[in-house]
Amino acid sequence: MKISRRLNRFHSSLDKIGNHLKRVEACSAPKEEDILIVERCLIQLQIEWENFVRNFILDSATGRYRDNSGPIVSNLSSAPKSREQAGHLLVSLYPRRQFEPDWYLPAQAIDAAQRLRVSNAPNIALQLGVTPWDLDDLRLLRNFLSHRSKRSALSLKSCRNWLGTNRSISSLDFAFQSSRAGNANFEMWLMSMKYISGQLAA
Repeated sequence: MKISRRLNRFHSSLDKIGNHLKRVEACSAPKEEDILIVERCLIQLQIEWENFVRNFILDSATGRYRDNSGPIVSNLSSAPKSREQAGHLLVSLYPRRQFEPDWYLPAQAIDAAQRLRVSNAPNIALQLGVTPWDLDDLRLLRNFLSHRSKRSALSLKSCRNWLGTNRSISSLDFAFQSSRAGNANFEMWLMSMKYISGQLAA
């Protein structure tokens, strides 16, 4: 089974989120409910990415998938047969961890692929190990929206694409402001997710 089969559903979910964000972006005077829609969409965008990375790496360990280079296998002596088994096995491979890693953090996702000894681990490291990581800003924004703490606000304001000057943080302003590439930040996040996921599954 081609591991790229999961791309269509993932990309379709990204498109739906993107359409909601574009609709609000086109509003001349966004209402309070529009702000809530944007914030829910941004949180969901991060969740979609985290779930994709998790499922991709755990599926890679099951030996049920292949990419353009051939079958993807785990070189562990007792390779898992399902995603659920792969998740339990992964946790057992850490000396002091009781839970799965934070899949949205590239270093932890790469480490998980290496612990599972999946044959596509070099490509996973290549695609997720890019610096600077374009999705860091989305992660920091999601953290702020989830916690609204001083720490999360300061972390967001320190990110490389932060251009705000006032003391308050507007999720709309940050999502819709132009990135260094010229697109709105949310468009850059969507494009990055689609490109990286495509490269992972190639």
